[in-house]
Amino acid sequence: MIRFLKGKGESKPEYIIAILLKQEEGVGFVLEVQQESQSIALLDQRSFRYSNSWESLIYDIDELLFRFETDHKIQLKKTIFFVYSHLVDYETGELKQTYLETLQKAIEENDLESLGYFELDELLARSYAQREGEGLRAVFVEIDVPAVSACVYQGGKRIFAETVAKTQDLVADLEEIYSHLESGKKLPPRIIMYDSSSLESESHHILTHKWNDDLFQHAPKVEVMKEAEMRHAFEEGIHQHIFPGSTTVVSTASESIAEQAQDSLDHASHSQDMNEDDHKGHQSVMGFMIGGEVGDRGIDGWRDRNVEGRKDGNVEVWKGGEGVGVEVGETEYKDQSTKAVKEETHQYGTTIPPSYAQPDAVTASHVSPIAVGRSIVQKITNTVSSLRMIMYGKGKIIILGIGLIAFAIVGTLLLLYFNHSAVLTIMYKREPIEKDITLSNMDSIQEVKKTFTAGASSATTGQKDIGEKAKGEVTVYSADDKERTIKKSTILTTDDGVEFTLDSDISVKAASKTITDDGDILTSTSKTQATLTAVEIGPKSNIKQDTKLSISDLPSTTYFAKVSKAFSGGTQKTIQTASKEDLAKLDKDIEKQLKKKTAESLATMSSQKKVIEALTNIDITKRSYSKEPAEEASNVQETVTADVAFYAYNEGDLREQILSQIQDDISEGYTLGTQDLAISDIAAKKDEKTNKISLKVKVKGEPVMQLDTAKLAKDVQGLPLDALKRVIQDVYNADGFDAEISTALPFLKSRLPYFSKHIAIRLEPISD
Repeated sequence: MIRFLKGKGESKPEYIIAILLKQEEGVGFVLEVQQESQSIALLDQRSFRYSNSWESLIYDIDELLFRFETDHKIQLKKTIFFVYSHLVDYETGELKQTYLETLQKAIEENDLESLGYFELDELLARSYAQREGEGLRAVFVEIDVPAVSACVYQGGKRIFAETVAKTQDLVADLEEIYSHLESGKKLPPRIIMYDSSSLESESHHILTHKWNDDLFQHAPKVEVMKEAEMRHAFEEGIHQHIFPGSTTVVSTASESIAEQAQDSLDHASHSQDMNEDDHKGHQSVMGFMIGGEVGDRGIDGWRDRNVEGRKDGNVEVWKGGEGVGVEVGETEYKDQSTKAVKEETHQYGTTIPPSYAQPDAVTASHVSPIAVGRSIVQKITNTVSSLRMIMYGKGKIIILGIGLIAFAIVGTLLLLYFNHSAVLTIMYKREPIEKDITLSNMDSIQEVKKTFTAGASSATTGQKDIGEKAKGEVTVYSADDKERTIKKSTILTTDDGVEFTLDSDISVKAASKTITDDGDILTSTSKTQATLTAVEIGPKSNIKQDTKLSISDLPSTTYFAKVSKAFSGGTQKTIQTASKEDLAKLDKDIEKQLKKKTAESLATMSSQKKVIEALTNIDITKRSYSKEPAEEASNVQETVTADVAFYAYNEGDLREQILSQIQDDISEGYTLGTQDLAISDIAAKKDEKTNKISLKVKVKGEPVMQLDTAKLAKDVQGLPLDALKRVIQDVYNADGFDAEISTALPFLKSRLPYFSKHIAIRLEPISD
């Protein structure tokens, strides 16, 4: 990052850490905020996986903060979060309680100031709306490891949101979500997907799926959001949050990083290199632009700023860069050569019962077999022309004919072998499993006891005033006709409230009385010397000569004192000391270290081990502080020795036990692997009498149909599609199939390849 020289009076930048949180991993962004220029620059970005799911998020964030602060020599005190939609309760609009408590604890334990959190779909929707300049109409599809969410926006407002557990079939997951829509409501024909490892194939399934006619306003288009677009939305949202009303978004440093990320990622548009003579322009296939960017097309009146629009009849076509796109819901081919591409792929499908047919779609993942066929024919033609010039005569013409026939046969065989392939999709009924399970006999749960030492230090924050008390002499006056003893420590007070105490007991004599010649009685007060010490330290007790003081509860008309000589010696200064709060902070730091050491110790045992946080017990056996509260110090240290007892379970064993308990729920002919189980809400309970641990978990799973794909490929090789239906139904008991056949020979478009190795078989569940 290039930094410009700063002027003398320019304010220092502030640093904020923004954290994107998913179910099993996160991404941290360090942002440099310049208050004067109201700009934000992305300084660093790092991904991190949770060491023990959300249970150890506190320590994972602590580790992330440590790395950023160490590498960049900065302090991170403020944070903002981006959370996935399935972590939010749609009814309350707040984070689900479990995640909210974990975040609050992470903020508190890491001494951070929270600026709040953004719900990801709302942030992205706002970014799209600001770019497009009108009411947003789209369905945002969010994909995380355990869940799929869909949020519907109309007129820039979210009108519907739903989340379901993720299965192997994204289309089925979306249909389950859409089943919760209010009857009669139609979805916008624009789907925006983000954050999945296989968006390209998943988007293809969405495009080729035959949706209910009443679901979308017309055939939906699919866009795949790039990482750079998401990051731009993050920066945009943070900037508007910190600098409301400002038009500046991000600095050039941040934009350059986003551009690099943009160049390294591709949209999930099904594209294919085309010969300039055969395929000029781009083709729109149910929402995707073959050979173009998803963003370079018109959608509900929107187009990219660099796109120039024009009208062609009833179809609105947008011209931008190299690509040509078509308005949603309409398809127009630029020339006949492009149309030929569409006709190259034959698709055939059936459902038992009824008949099932997929809509036409262009397959861009292989070389055009028609192009290969044309190439071979052209080579044959060129060979014939050349041979005619060299060879003549009837005998030679016969030999030439035989050679041409042999050449044609070899060419046909090569076409059969290399350019006759099929993708056979076997469809089966979904049999999802979802239940709560209690595991009361977990022998694999292991109690581990460790002794750890840990240390921490911190700057002190306490303050204390120290100094000397003023001392001096006073004369005590008494008009009482009786003697009185005034005890040590008696309080004497000035008119402005400064207090002193007697250093010792004093005996005050009685006042004397005389009668004048006129018969008047004169009273002469007695005078007694005494020494006083100020109650409090400080120079305010250095009182002046002749200052008058009252004596405790004695009447001031009878008893009082005057300063014989100005008091001196009163001093005061403030020093830095250790405070109780400093020691409490050290205790928290030590506890975090001990838990982190526990997780590290567990990691050395096995990567499959997970800690049951609720049952972890820390017993401090030795604790020492370098300073006590109120003791003068600029820094205080603490060292601790602790015995830590924690319980760990093997995740692999847990999955095996869960699978054994749900075997009866798996239908015959189906199978379910341990890694296909989605496990959540793990709660633990210890029986203090038997020391047995029981776990209660929520489990979801999607069994798949058992199928010997190699045997099936051999059984159906070379079969016509009519015969294929009987085999799939009668022999393999499937609920349906879909066959996509690619060949350059028209008469083979309704027949599977003759070589089983050219038949790819996949399984796909049918939605209820």
